[in-house]
Amino acid sequence: MEVHLALLARRGQLPDEMLTTVEGLEDLILPFHPAVETRDTWISDSRRSALWSWGNGPPAIPSGIAVADGAAICLSGYALRGPKLITPDELLRETGGPEGDEFIGGLGGVFSILRIEDDRIVAWNTPARLEQVYWAERSGVVVVASRALAAHLVASRSRRPAYDAAFIRSVLITGFPTTNRTPFQGVSLLPGGSRLEVRAGRTTVSRLSQQHVPDVEPLVRLNESLVDSISFITEVDPEPSTALTGGKDSRLVAAVLAEAGVPFTAITGGLSEHPDVVVAKRLAEILGVPHVETSRLRSDDVETPTFLNIHVILDSCGRLLNSDGAHPIFELIARERRRPSRSHVVLGGQGGEVLRGGYAKKLYGSHFEAWGSLSRRLIRHHRLLAPTARAAERSRLVSWLARNTTWSSPPQALWDYYLEFRSGRWAAAGWAAKSVGGPTVWPFFDAAVVRAIEQVDIAQRIDERALVSVIEQAEPRLIEVPLVGARFAFEESGPVGDDEAAWRARAPIEPVSARAAFDWRFHFSSGLGALMLETISPQLERDELASSLDREAVAGVLRALQNDQLDGNKEEGHFAWMLFSAALLLSDIWLEPSPPLGTVRFPLPS
Repeated sequence: MEVHLALLARRGQLPDEMLTTVEGLEDLILPFHPAVETRDTWISDSRRSALWSWGNGPPAIPSGIAVADGAAICLSGYALRGPKLITPDELLRETGGPEGDEFIGGLGGVFSILRIEDDRIVAWNTPARLEQVYWAERSGVVVVASRALAAHLVASRSRRPAYDAAFIRSVLITGFPTTNRTPFQGVSLLPGGSRLEVRAGRTTVSRLSQQHVPDVEPLVRLNESLVDSISFITEVDPEPSTALTGGKDSRLVAAVLAEAGVPFTAITGGLSEHPDVVVAKRLAEILGVPHVETSRLRSDDVETPTFLNIHVILDSCGRLLNSDGAHPIFELIARERRRPSRSHVVLGGQGGEVLRGGYAKKLYGSHFEAWGSLSRRLIRHHRLLAPTARAAERSRLVSWLARNTTWSSPPQALWDYYLEFRSGRWAAAGWAAKSVGGPTVWPFFDAAVVRAIEQVDIAQRIDERALVSVIEQAEPRLIEVPLVGARFAFEESGPVGDDEAAWRARAPIEPVSARAAFDWRFHFSSGLGALMLETISPQLERDELASSLDREAVAGVLRALQNDQLDGNKEEGHFAWMLFSAALLLSDIWLEPSPPLGTVRFPLPS
């Protein structure tokens, strides 16, 4: 991971205290292990602007600050020209003239780029914006950073954040951020596929023109872009690994790795009898690659584990720290705090829903149904919010739809919304958490891949024929292995064509035991509920929560939590996790050097 931060004084020189503020906050704004930190600094001759870059990535991935002719540039993530990695020196040369935006709009990879000169800062990101750009301003100094907490603390010159109630409200009602607000007050977020420019008198945001490849059949181009998105990996790691489950998206990533000739190990988490493990092992056998099962079990009987020990508070604090405070801790993303970096590359199928239609896959016909599908998903916990908060969230959703120029095509509007918020906020926070530990590659979010997906007919995305086409181009044998819990969308209601026997052979595989389907997150009576209440209760009077919650409705959820009545309740249980997330964020415990363990022991079903 690379963390970047730039300062620009609107007038005159940067105050010396701003420079020392950055150095004094390094222990808070850097999420990775300080022992493996690399640090680079550039200050303009006039002392009007300055740039910092910290990193923990392997030397094979270009990083650091490139400087020439009074300008400096740095890169967060990785940028590709075709299948080749681009260095900061190349970026500095290519972005100095009027064609810089066009050049950036044609790159692949997952990145944000920050260029700084004496009197301006320019930043770019990608359509899926996994690598993000934030900015804040105070006392005539603009702070631009790749992490929201860094921008906020440096701008406010504080070691304790002030939290944004609108951001917290959006997480409570939906389960992930559906707004461009950040967890911290006064911090702005650059939209996806955009350019930010800060000069002395103004700050401007503009959309980049995305460069598409003409005269190539869209599904062929999609396959080519996916191959390009992973071909560079062997330059970084000769033996990467990829997460592999019984689902659709990780299967496609494994197929493309095989097509590109990249050797890899398949890794599946879970109990050995879980269908994901069983199916992934079969896929690995077909591909002729090693398969490794991993488990988060902590047990005194490793042969026949009887319980899970989960460090709920410590793990949750790690997830908040790694994700820049933006990812609900219900999602089991990277939890280790300030862990040492790995040079090993880890891939995954995260983001596959971008290819499978995003929210458009919920569409069944009319404009009305499109609206209903979106609104039900995005105001999930509306009854638990105060009327004013509920109205504010509905108004924000309607305003987005009113601004969306593609609303004449409901499927495209739903896909756009998915890319902007589910990818650009929820997945981006997960990416940040995962990248803290070392190089991570999620091919579906590659800039060139997203551009290729946009050229595929939306109907082929929704019915998943596009996904199947890419798997068939890469490794057709994987199509015949059953999925876990689902079929490909176009054959859900029956076989397409005359081969009913093959369709029946692809019947979805379901968990065969309670043990295989065990999800500790909804077993509140094991002590989890009591632990969550200890965190939630002291924060309920905080304005960031009190202004958003319907007290009577939320009291009912908390009583059920206290009385061990939420086990297996996916709806109210999910809201309890969102409330726990918000309370832990507000407590500032996640910023402490050594949070408590908060260990809960969960008995496993036999």
